[in-house]
Amino acid sequence: MTIEDPTVVDYIGIDRESRKVILTISDHLPWCDCIPEHTRALEAKVSAYVELITSGRLVSAYPLASGRDIEIRAVCLHRPTKEAEVELASTRERLAEIGVHFGVKVLPGLGAHEGWSTLARIG
Repeated sequence: MTIEDPTVVDYIGIDRESRKVILTISDHLPWCDCIPEHTRALEAKVSAYVELITSGRLVSAYPLASGRDIEIRAVCLHRPTKEAEVELASTRERLAEIGVHFGVKVLPGLGAHEGWSTLARIG
């Protein structure tokens, strides 16, 4: 379960502090010379998550999401480049327009799947 499979919600949970529902994208891809491919993969995953949210299927599959703010969070193994940060800001703005938060967290040195498990399949 990673950014490369838009049919799977990588991880889902409730943030202890904000109480938001967090839909996590596990992103292990480098941002170096492959920004267009990486951006396409991220956009496909984000679009699948947005469809899950807007269709109501998220609440059906995860009732704890009902009435909560939602954040799509990309957890990256590699730090985004300046060019990638522009793309990520654009994604953040687009999602804000529909009331969905977007965040990016970089976990240097941590394996993309270490200690986590998948909770849902889209569709």
